[in-house]
Amino acid sequence: MENKKLSQVQQLLEIYNQRAGRYDQRIEDFKVMRAEISAVEEPRVRRNERNIKIAIVAAVLLVIASIVI
Repeated sequence: MENKKLSQVQQLLEIYNQRAGRYDQRIEDFKVMRAEISAVEEPRVRRNERNIKIAIVAAVLLVIASIVI
């Protein structure tokens, strides 16, 4: 009886360790994917922010020009 319980516990422990290994692999895959996405998205975000700043400056200049005229 005890041998049966011991083997069941060992089976459960083995299943747990397999799941933990798969979980760790998923975490590592997610970290790699996030790094790849940020490497691609970061320049695009900077370019968009720059374009927004240029648009704001252009709008301010147009307002100033319309006041002067």
